Amino acid sequence: MLSWEIRSYRQASRHPGPVFFDRGIPDLVGYYLLLGQPVPAHLTAAAQLFRYHQRVFIAPPWPQIYTTDSERHQGVVGSNPAVPTGKSPDQRKR
Repeated sequence: MLSWEIRSYRQASRHPGPVFFDRGIPDLVGYYLLLGQPVPAHLTAAAQLFRYHQRVFIAPPWPQIYTTDSERHQGVVGSNPAVPTGKSPDQRKR
């Protein structure tokens, strides 16, 4: 999976305009954390080396276009996205 994400990253870096990623290297880190496993050093290094833009686009779940396949078994039902508010962590705690 990591080599696939690195390939996608490199292909996108040759594109002259904005590029939207469905998934990326940080997701791989999240999978390890979700499973309660230590994140391998090479994966941490890849996440630091292949950085995405600081500004990200977050879309809400979109059931009409969501599909599963042989590699994506997770359904859209039950997702609970955390949408940033633009406030600092201290402001969000209040």
